[in-house]
Amino acid sequence: MQRLKAARLPTVDFGFIDGGHSYSAAPSFQIVFEDYAQKPGFGVCRLIDEEVAPTFQTELIWSDRRWYGAEREHDKAVDSGMVHIESSQVNTPLHRSFPRAKVGAYLTLYRAKLRLKRPLAKVRDIAKPIAKRLTFRRRRS
Repeated sequence: MQRLKAARLPTVDFGFIDGGHSYSAAPSFQIVFEDYAQKPGFGVCRLIDEEVAPTFQTELIWSDRRWYGAEREHDKAVDSGMVHIESSQVNTPLHRSFPRAKVGAYLTLYRAKLRLKRPLAKVRDIAKPIAKRLTFRRRRS
């Protein structure tokens, strides 16, 4: 755990990593990426296609969101899924796909964004109530 804390990795919304339960199997992992779908604002497809698939063998699991009574009940196509990867099924060695310099540069950029995000959130929290009280009038010409 000390090494993980020292790495100062970005936070994750939700992560479920399953692997062997013996000490020797601990470095192995499995990851499931949800929302593999071509939708506005979704970046999972791009992440998988550009970053993950060149390194790992991927397994696409279609998830049918057309259940009874849902807004998409009558859609014809299944257009979303999940992608599963395992650390034991790599196309190229991890150190080649994700060299320390690349990972370090990503973490540096992420931390810089995070350092900006906190003060900006405070400014927004202060400005929001003030902005709600502002009223604007049109000038008559």
